[in-house]
Amino acid sequence: MKPEDYDRYEQNVIEAVMQFNTYFSEYVKQMDEELWNRAVDYAKSFAKSGVVSFNYSRDKGIDDILSNLLAQQIFLKDLAIDIEDTREEYMEFVENHNNLTTQQIMEKWMKENDTTPDDPFGYEEDIALFVQCNHKFSFDQFDDDDWMNYTNICIVSVTDKNFQKTYSQILLDNHGEESDLYQYYLRCMEEQDNV
Repeated sequence: MKPEDYDRYEQNVIEAVMQFNTYFSEYVKQMDEELWNRAVDYAKSFAKSGVVSFNYSRDKGIDDILSNLLAQQIFLKDLAIDIEDTREEYMEFVENHNNLTTQQIMEKWMKENDTTPDDPFGYEEDIALFVQCNHKFSFDQFDDDDWMNYTNICIVSVTDKNFQKTYSQILLDNHGEESDLYQYYLRCMEEQDNV
């Protein structure tokens, strides 16, 4: 095997292992978050390296999130997935309880999911943390997935309209007025204004 082929093979193995670990971890977290938390605590005590530093999603603070691009990407991806999964789950819940009023559906949802009127979907704490980061993410290093995750999180950050408006300018500066992403964001903002 040529050295360049071996390097490519080694990279593919690392990517495959990382992808497996990610999917495995996400599945365990969805099925049993308490078990997942214990597993993270266990692994943290052994995963030490003088070369690599680890950022754990449970140990979230503004400095932790913004510390490097990977930490930002993990936070954005986790939150965007959480929002999308919860939205889909709630839409299905609404369909399954269409004999109830909107208020009754929400009350039943909160009771079954052990959430509160202040945080009915369970991700407001992370949204608040996201807003507190005040658009200090590494936009110049974002890939398409990062931009889409960031955009979708901004769309649900409805408690702070100024935050949303600031992001509109960030999109304009980085993608231009004709970009699909900018136009998508504008449409979403217009729909919110019409609700």
